[in-house]
Amino acid sequence: VIGSTKQNTWLDCLLEMYQNKHFISQNGKIDTTPNTDIITRQMINKYDLKLNNRLQYLESVTVYPRDYFYPEHLTTHKLTLTDNSICIHHWENSWGNNTNPIREKLKKTIYFFLGETITEETFKIIKK
Repeated sequence: VIGSTKQNTWLDCLLEMYQNKHFISQNGKIDTTPNTDIITRQMINKYDLKLNNRLQYLESVTVYPRDYFYPEHLTTHKLTLTDNSICIHHWENSWGNNTNPIREKLKKTIYFFLGETITEETFKIIKK
C-alpha cells in the first residue's frame, strides 16, 4: 500500500526508477520480480530502511509494521489481526507461476525453521 502527500520526493524517485526499468531482460525473459522486492531494495539503499517490522520515519517516508496492511502471513497464510490492521493482502500471486511445488515447500520449510519469510532474492541465493 502506498499513499502520499502532493509532491512527495520519494514517489518522484520511485517513478524515475520505473521509467528506466526494463521488464524484459536481454535474454528475452520477463522480469517477474515483485514490486515489493524492488521497492524494498530501493528503500534500503536510499533511506537505510531496517527490516525489523517496526514503525520507521525515513525522511519523507513512513514505513508501517506488517500488521497494518499485511496481517496474513505470506507462506503460512495465518491471519493475525491487531488493532492496527487496516486491510489484508491475501498473497494470491495471480501474476506469478505457482507450478513449482518444491519451491513452495522449501519456502515453507525455511519459514518453519527460521520463523521468517524469505524474499525472492534470498531464495535465488539459496537455490544456487
